Amino acid sequence: MNQGLRKLGCIFLDLIYPEYCPGCGIRLFSQRDLPVCGSCLKLIRQLYAPFCPRCGTPSKTLVKSNRECGFCRGIEFAFDRAFSVCQYASITRTCIHLLKYERKTVLAGYLGGLMSGFLRNQVDLDDIDIIIPVPIHHNKMLERGFNQAALLAREIATRINRSYNEDLLRRKRKTVSQFRLTGIDRRLNIRGAF
Repeated sequence: MNQGLRKLGCIFLDLIYPEYCPGCGIRLFSQRDLPVCGSCLKLIRQLYAPFCPRCGTPSKTLVKSNRECGFCRGIEFAFDRAFSVCQYASITRTCIHLLKYERKTVLAGYLGGLMSGFLRNQVDLDDIDIIIPVPIHHNKMLERGFNQAALLAREIATRINRSYNEDLLRRKRKTVSQFRLTGIDRRLNIRGAF
């Protein structure tokens, strides 16, 4: 009975507040699990090796060498290795913005699935002990109501069967939004923030 009422409520909401895919504009129905249509989700392309062994940037020049890319050479990082699952463009950017700014948290499951699949295929999972999200400042947490990195990290940890802990890393100070900052400015912005 409850499921029937829920379906009826969804149909009613579709009539009053129709939703459209932000990628292609096709009409979505509220019974759908995701705020993006399946055709657009299929356009998300994962990145593939060869990668820089430090920053994870794909590079055809690194095919036979295990050397760092030109950007990483000579720079000290506070991590051993980073990865990019997809290029931050087009529908990928749209999905991340929907999750982060429009509270479409259901996308964490889909994006976390892409990320965990990437890790299973590109990384020795024995090298991963624990998944720790990057914390957001408590003011941002109050404003947004959730930490998108924590949602993604929890999803990844569950899917690759690893421990998850969001209390191991603390944000000590508020930083400006990284959205429009250059790489150097981003590093300066977060210096001493954790």
